[in-house]
Formats: sequence, structure tokens, C-alpha cells
Amino acid sequence: MVVATAQGWLRAADTGGNRVVPIPAALDTAAVEALRAAVLSIEDIAGDERVGERLSHRIPILVITRGADGCTVFANGGRTDLPPFPAHEVDSTGAGDVFAAAFFVRLEETGAPQASAEFAACAAALSIEGVGVSRIPDRALVEARLHASG
Repeated sequence: MVVATAQGWLRAADTGGNRVVPIPAALDTAAVEALRAAVLSIEDIAGDERVGERLSHRIPILVITRGADGCTVFANGGRTDLPPFPAHEVDSTGAGDVFAAAFFVRLEETGAPQASAEFAACAAALSIEGVGVSRIPDRALVEARLHASG
């Protein structure tokens, strides 16, 4: 399964070389057709939903994460907005990476984009409830939290 998080494709140094800035237009020419799925954050596309919508026509499964505002899953020509998974945020560092990894693993297992995004949102929510990597959950913890909420 070929998947990607496209952060590196979407960022460049500003003209002064002092800051990294999003360049969502880079997706319009990126060679993404070989991807089965991709995960991007709303920051990666500078808040421009149209970039995600255009990209969803080129990648079969696309997820745009919004942190505490949930995520959007584009799959099979449709769009599904999912709410965030409840969490007590301590440190959000790495939550997007946890989301993407959990999403891709679950998608490979199930082939179900929306259920995979729910699983990933739960994993990411658990990961922000501690500092650094201390709260990155294992499968059992994610499944227990999903079961308790469901």
C-alpha cells in the first residue's frame, strides 16, 4: 500500500529564509496518482479547503486533520466530517504523526476509511494526554477507549 503524509512537499522557507511557510499549491503538480491514501493537516494546506477537495480527485482516500476540530475523510467520491475524539490535552506534539500511522495501519487491515479515521483520531487523542512519547497508545488502549466511547 503506497501512502503519504505530504508535509515535506508543502513547505518551503520564506523569501528571507527565516520561517517555514506552507505552499499548498505544490500539490497541484505533485505526482500523487500512485498513492492509495494520504493524510494532510489543515495547516499543510494553509486552511484552504479547496486544495483538499482538488486533491481528493487524484488520491482515492484523503484525510485532512484539524486537531481539536476533528477531520475530514474524502473517499469513494464522498466527504465525511468526523468530530474530534475527546481528550485532555497536555502536549499535542506528534499527534498528527500518530494519527497518520494509526490511520494507515488500520486502513490496510480493514479497507474502511471512515472507521480507520475514527481509530486514528482515538489514537491521536490518547497521545496528547501526556508529554512527548509517554502517552502514545498501543492497540489495546485504543480499542479499549473506542469500546468505552461507543
